[in-house]
Formats: sequence, C-alpha cells, structure tokens
Amino acid sequence: MNLTVTQKGWIATLGFVFTATLSLSGHVVAQSANDSDDTRIINGKPVNITAVPWQIAIVGAYYSSDWVAQSCGGSILSANWIVSAAHCFVFGSDYRPDAEASDVEIVAGITKLGVDVAPRIQVSEIISHPDYDPASTKNDIALLKLATPVNLDGSTKKAIALPWSQSAASWPAKNTPATVSGWGNTSSTESDYPIDLMAAEIDVLTSPSETQCGAYGDMYLPELMLCAAEMTVGKDACQGDSGGPLASQASGTWTLAGIVSWGIGCANPEYPGVYTRVTTYLDWIGQHAPELVDEENEEETPGGGLPIWLLYEATQSAEP
Repeated sequence: MNLTVTQKGWIATLGFVFTATLSLSGHVVAQSANDSDDTRIINGKPVNITAVPWQIAIVGAYYSSDWVAQSCGGSILSANWIVSAAHCFVFGSDYRPDAEASDVEIVAGITKLGVDVAPRIQVSEIISHPDYDPASTKNDIALLKLATPVNLDGSTKKAIALPWSQSAASWPAKNTPATVSGWGNTSSTESDYPIDLMAAEIDVLTSPSETQCGAYGDMYLPELMLCAAEMTVGKDACQGDSGGPLASQASGTWTLAGIVSWGIGCANPEYPGVYTRVTTYLDWIGQHAPELVDEENEEETPGGGLPIWLLYEATQSAEP
C-alpha cells in the first residue's frame, strides 16, 4: 500500500509497501491542541520539562511558531550533541535522510510548545546512519551537531546518560519500566496535537534475545529494535513523538534505552511501539562524537592521578 505521510510543517510521501499502515514520526497536519483534561500522549499525562530535561523539540527553521514547526523529538547527549531518528530527516522522494542542516533547529528547556519562549539553536550537521533503510526502518538513528551549545542548567536542560556500562545482551530486561515523552499526537483515532509536553510510563515488553514483538513477526528485528508499551490501559508514543527518548533508570541514573521509531497505529494492543535499540549503536555514536565516550567512560584517577588498573599494578610491584 502507498502511505502518504504529512508532517507538521513538512510534507513527505513514503512509498513503502506493507501489509498494514506503518506510522512514523511527526507526520500529520498540525491540529489545535485539545484543552480538555484528557489530552495526553496516548494515555499519558502532561509533565513539566524538569521531569524529562533531556527532551528537545526538532523544528523546521522556516516556521516561526514552534508548535507548527515541530515534527520530531530528540534527546540531549551533551551541550553539543542531540540524538534523534533518521526518518525525521527524510524530505525528498528517494526516502533517504536528505534534510539540510540549515533547515533544522532545536528548542530545549520548554514545557509548552509555542507558548514558552526559548531561543532556537541551529544545527550545524545532521549525521544519519549510513545504513538506514526506509523500507524496514533498520538503523533509524541520527546525530545532530549543534552550531552553538545548549546551556545545560541541570534543571530544564540536562543530558541523558548513554548505556555504556549496560550489557547489550541483557539490558533493558523484559518488564523494565521506562518513560516515553514528546509533543506527539494524543489520539489513536484522529489528529490532536498538544501544546503541553506529555509523558507515559510504559514497560519494555521483550528481552534483547526475544524475537517476537506483538504481531509484527519478522518486521521486528530485536538486535536493532526495542519493543515497549503499556498494554493494559494502552499507553504508547504516536506521530510527532518520533526521535524522542525512551528513558529508563540504570543504577539510579536516567539512561537512554530507545529512540521512538515506528509502529502500526498507536496504542494498538497487537502492535506495541518499536524503538531503536540504543545499546546497538554505541560504537557508531562514539565514532562520530568521541567526546561522549570520554565523558561516559572516564576512568577514576585516585592516587596521584594514576588510572585504577595502573595503580593496582604499581601497588603490586611495590610489595616486598
């Protein structure tokens, strides 16, 4: 089937052939936000940016209203780097991430999109994964290098940790609680885009070794993708949330487990949300942003500045 995707502010036509409708990022015409009490990220709730301070909005540079311009989300990795989904930057008809950096800006530190005032930050470089495949959504990840750094204040703007110390073979485990956030569609049946930042508490539904996610069959690739949702009430990400964070606590630290990527419908009990599995792409991230590896893996240097392993050797050799 031919799927026509209309983004908030940007328009793209995806000629994918699937047996069911595949929903991707902020890909619907912007609608006025619902002011009723049940406005939500598919059964989530409004939150202040201080609850998820790594969340940013990706906006089109040529639209003055942040609410109209927003198409995707992203996560702050450092003052200079954002991570998002590669499909957020598909503008042309060849289905490849081809957006120019000059077309894209980010907004950080806000709760109410289009109401809260924050300076936009220009993107100097978009680095999409070279093996991103639009037909299968494999390798749906992109890094954004910022032209000027985000002013990280530790409250409304804060970097989220990458899972350098977590085992890709076991983390996140099945039933691990996680939080997904964004300004995406709040309805599974119509277009209803909020002004308020929304979040939902969901669960990781499969371990890294499990091959089945809902009814996706072989569309789901566990080595590259992560399956998560809340299936009792029906909590899920939706169009407009793509590229945003799936965050989970690891050893008491909020850590990026997934990137909102794709799904069939929203809050569909047969088809949970599918996320890019971040542990798979740590080497790729480190190749393009080595300072992130250094920040996360910096060795402690007690005892005259010696690394721990060298200090141990020196101590052993000094014994009589």
